[in-house]
Amino acid sequence: MRRISIRSSLILTACLVIALTAPSATTAAPPQAEFVQRTLTYKTAGETRIEADVYRTDDAVVRPVILWIHGGALIFGNRAGAPPQLKVLAEENGYVLVSIDYRLAPEVKLPEIVRDLEDAITWIRTDGPKLFAAD
Repeated sequence: MRRISIRSSLILTACLVIALTAPSATTAAPPQAEFVQRTLTYKTAGETRIEADVYRTDDAVVRPVILWIHGGALIFGNRAGAPPQLKVLAEENGYVLVSIDYRLAPEVKLPEIVRDLEDAITWIRTDGPKLFAAD
């Protein structure tokens, strides 16, 4: 008689449990809404559009917001740098993730950069509910 290792036994048990508890084709859950990204302009400064990437489940559920402000010592970086694990956290826990750009130094001075950040927060609070069902 051949012996099965504990690890193999656990894998077999896990597969059996999954097979026994998996929904049948007639009782399958409806497909979940996709987690999508939209790029929106939250501010225009002169001819410069300042944008935000909004990640959320593609449904109409009102959700709380996580705001990601990229690093880079105010001289480099952009909204595309939002960590993948933060996107997963937002998706799995029902949040909207908003990753913003802001104008960078040295072309823009600190007070204007701070104003961009304040404007992003105001935009999320005032326009977020109607644009992306933010709470």
